[in-house]
Amino acid sequence: MTDRGYESQLASAELPFFRERRAMARDVYFDEAAACIAGYVRDIGNDHRQRTVIASIASEVDFDPADPTDQFTCSAFVAAHLAPIGRIRYSADRRPGPEPEFRRFAGTKTRDVLQTIIEDFRFQYEHSTADGDEVAATRPESKDAAKLPNAYNTPIHLSGFAAARRSRLNTLVDDSDVTLGCVVATRIARWLIDGRGAIFDIDPSRNTRALWRSPNAYLTYWCFRSILDWQELVKALPSGAQDEKLIDHFKSELREAIEFGVDANIDHLSRIVAALHSGVSSLYDATDLACTLAVVSLVSNQYGRKDDLTRALIEHSFDLLIEHFVLPDGSFAPKSAALTTKSGYSLVLSSAEIGAVLLHALVGELNALQVAALDPVINNIARRRGGARGWGHQAATSPFRRQAFAACGGLTFLRLYHDIVDNLAATHCARQLGVEPFTHDPGLELVVLPESVRDELTDHVIIPISEKKRRDLAVMSFILGGPPGTGKTTIVKKVAHDLGWPLLVIDQASFLRQGTAQIESEAERLFGLLFELSDTVVLFDEIEEMFEDRDTGEKSGRFLTTSMLPRIHKLRDLARVVFVFATNHPDRIDPAASRPGRIDKIFTVKVPTREERVGVLESLFDSYKASDEVRDLFNRVGVAASALDFTRGYLKELVKTCVNIESSHGSEALTEAALNQVLDALKDQVRKEQGEREGRRRR
Repeated sequence: MTDRGYESQLASAELPFFRERRAMARDVYFDEAAACIAGYVRDIGNDHRQRTVIASIASEVDFDPADPTDQFTCSAFVAAHLAPIGRIRYSADRRPGPEPEFRRFAGTKTRDVLQTIIEDFRFQYEHSTADGDEVAATRPESKDAAKLPNAYNTPIHLSGFAAARRSRLNTLVDDSDVTLGCVVATRIARWLIDGRGAIFDIDPSRNTRALWRSPNAYLTYWCFRSILDWQELVKALPSGAQDEKLIDHFKSELREAIEFGVDANIDHLSRIVAALHSGVSSLYDATDLACTLAVVSLVSNQYGRKDDLTRALIEHSFDLLIEHFVLPDGSFAPKSAALTTKSGYSLVLSSAEIGAVLLHALVGELNALQVAALDPVINNIARRRGGARGWGHQAATSPFRRQAFAACGGLTFLRLYHDIVDNLAATHCARQLGVEPFTHDPGLELVVLPESVRDELTDHVIIPISEKKRRDLAVMSFILGGPPGTGKTTIVKKVAHDLGWPLLVIDQASFLRQGTAQIESEAERLFGLLFELSDTVVLFDEIEEMFEDRDTGEKSGRFLTTSMLPRIHKLRDLARVVFVFATNHPDRIDPAASRPGRIDKIFTVKVPTREERVGVLESLFDSYKASDEVRDLFNRVGVAASALDFTRGYLKELVKTCVNIESSHGSEALTEAALNQVLDALKDQVRKEQGEREGRRRR
């Protein structure tokens, strides 16, 4: 795919490479999407009868009479692709412009349309039976290819319905919607099971496997995608709030469909690869290879079925797709129709839609070299844009014809391409910063957050990010203050663990890596990488001098504060990471640094209460593998009650010392007198430390 010279050149300039491509995708996306939405809203304003036609984004107001899809299918198709329209992730090099206004505009103007999709889905499928055996068509005006249920329209309807439901912010899914969606999703899964993991015909009654028939890769893709989309919505439902029996039945059918799907589609993909290597490329085209590749990637991700051999097949198939089917102008130019109706209408996919199918399945799979191989494709998509009417279709008889499906493909490809490149840039910067990938730590599972910060960290940081996926409502930056030894670092580790994110610790040594004379340039380098980082908890550990009060701090402290504030503001605006300042002296932080917009909250970790000390001691006993004799001794002496003002650090020192005494000198050496001696020595240290803090406070 690429020669070694290009590979070495790419490795030496990865970040500029990523930034250039990300900026192009983002700029075209926002320019084109804003124009498409403006045209769409104008069309709705001109003709209220077209209220359901979200597909008038990038399409003529009057549908092509040969198009086999009705208004609802177009609407559902667009919703499945563009429900997140305008929500492209902010990146460090984002341009100033109308992005916030565009996001607000897109969100408010599409709300009514998304609600209409929900209502249309209910109307189309409301006569379904409770057990899912039958899904009745309710619209007599449907064209022959839209006769329901079928393996083309119905999956698109389900994906659009799921996207519309997810996009209705703060709106709970009705029980009736879950029932209806599960019935339709279960039926689609049953079609896949009947076809042993593939779809052969738009008419489900004829979906039987035969040696002389090849699967329809496009229909198979949509059937799998729709039930996986529905699965994501079901996962987000609160337990016990819906019909668990119906949901369990859907999950069972989904699992069986995926088990068939992995084997069947890996077999079909292998046949395509073999044909291409044999020089028989006329049997298949870009649609076949892209859709089959997408299905293999999607279904093998489920239940841990993607092994090294499957990954190698996916990577090699991607290389063959680029080599055999991307023309010099960047188009895929499919040779055959993805679908042909009884009336003879052929549905030929645009290059944009083929690209969108491919990237939808390969998010997180592509490397920098494969992204570089897509350069002709993204240039083609950017070049073919047509303003408020979106993208033209290579197969259209008129160059002025615009299709909703092609526009969806173009915008979706740009959004996914942007996010893939953005993830690669974040991974590159994580390597530069030494961030280790997240790994599960059983020890942190046992850690209980202190009562003084537990509820606020859970309600304002962990739940909004990990469960609600609402970073706009989450605390993304905070100061964690408290005396030394209160476990501030452990608290931040616990937050990162509960989020499932890696932790990066930055201290003063990080800024002094090249000496005090280069502290500003080192800060510029560090924050340049931090701006690109994503889904990481960043702990600035005890670096008060960077943000010392400019009215009371030293000259160097004032310089650092002035220099760092704009960077902290930008890091917070990006909302890509959660960053924390841990400090023993929160009162010394410059008020400008802790201002809203830079720091969302200030949390104070207090000394553990008696009940918390019991829990901390139990956790420490487990960590240090303390014997039953040590545990009994602590209980007899009443350490949890007598260790007043002991932080977690002092409790840790107490347990560690006692375990060491027993390990070195035997259990007979660890007496009550020995424990009390250690305890008294630590109490003296606590009193001395408290006196020093009080003295500093008075000064």
